[in-house]
Amino acid sequence: MSNIYELTYIISDQFSEAEVLKYVAEVKKLLPNGKLIEEKAWGRRELAYPIKKQKAGYYFTLVFQSEPSALHSLNQKLKLQEGVLRYLIVKTELPKEKIAEKKTEKPEPEAEVKTEEKPKKRKPAQKELKTKEAKLTTELEEEAEKMKVLEEKLKEILKE
Repeated sequence: MSNIYELTYIISDQFSEAEVLKYVAEVKKLLPNGKLIEEKAWGRRELAYPIKKQKAGYYFTLVFQSEPSALHSLNQKLKLQEGVLRYLIVKTELPKEKIAEKKTEKPEPEAEVKTEEKPKKRKPAQKELKTKEAKLTTELEEEAEKMKVLEEKLKEILKE
């Protein structure tokens, strides 16, 4: 019985786009005798932390159908790929309609690696900003009061 799996992997950004596409093709060839259902190129993204001294990489996801016994050999082959920084294989379930839809579609040409802009940071709501501003203002006023008290005590000590 074959299952559906999702392979997400990161290729180092030290390679040119042509080399990245070559690695993508190599990873596709490593897939066991199953069939490729879906392919997604996420583009170049910054890593949360350095991996093998790399700070960015190209993210890709492959959804494929395969026998569970073939995953061990796929794991071994992926470990030996020098361009692949990290990978993760997860068993997933796709609706049968999606599988049938992919069977009828013609295979797509190789995906181009597109670089994406960094996601924009969410701006806090006005209410949150006013709350933070009020809190900071009261903290500053309290600190100013403490400083005045300390200055008065210092003047008294110096007078003696």
